Amino acid sequence: MKYYGLLSGLPALRIKKPLPLPVADLRNLLTQYTSGREAQIAHHFFYQWDLTNYNALVQNKDWWLDGGNMDKAEIQNWYQKDFAPNSPFSEQEPNALGEKKSDIARLQDHWERFYESLSALSGGQLNAFIVSEKTLKNFFKGYMERKIEAKAGIHFLSGGIFNRFSYNKLMITDIQAEYPQLAQLLSYFDEPDPFVREGKMLEIKWNYYDYLAFFNPFGLEGLFAYLLKYLDVAKWSANNSERGTTYLENFEKQILNQIPTAS
Repeated sequence: MKYYGLLSGLPALRIKKPLPLPVADLRNLLTQYTSGREAQIAHHFFYQWDLTNYNALVQNKDWWLDGGNMDKAEIQNWYQKDFAPNSPFSEQEPNALGEKKSDIARLQDHWERFYESLSALSGGQLNAFIVSEKTLKNFFKGYMERKIEAKAGIHFLSGGIFNRFSYNKLMITDIQAEYPQLAQLLSYFDEPDPFVREGKMLEIKWNYYDYLAFFNPFGLEGLFAYLLKYLDVAKWSANNSERGTTYLENFEKQILNQIPTAS
């Protein structure tokens, strides 16, 4: 289905600028314009809000993104019981030793389930977006692992462009020709200012989203590209430099606690 009226009427999004449209209004528009399978995809998309809030709870971050499919009580109950009724996130299996999984391992399982459900709902139509998102997440984790000299590939989302042991080894020159957008993104990983880094990386990501939606700008791909950009702006609006620095410090500590350092 084409969404000429919806997408041509949505306000332009700007990196580092406030959201031009409240999330409640966006969801109302999606309810009006989408139906069937694509309405299910639009609803499922907002589980990314819930996963972001779940991650904030895991790391004791003091902010909340409004607009997800779950309220705070549901997120807290999900975190405590590892079960989220009426959502894709059912109870997780214990690890191989029969122990309850760590918070980070549970979060990783939830992201895997989110992407699996999104792929199934879209009939594979959004797989290019999914692969690019997983690859970027894996590169960031690989970068952090390399930075603290940890064993490679423990925290890894399946289905990215490369295998699990590549992400903390590949350099910009390794992928420059075949994946220039990824090479551009990697070039900003070592930028010390988190706001400069995030702004530059978002600019490259958004250009890539537009590339993926080029042949269907008013269809599902175009709508999904807009939603991804909208989520990026929502996260940016909820963050600040102090929280960004704290987040990176906590992330490093979490990885150190979860991964044995290389000998």
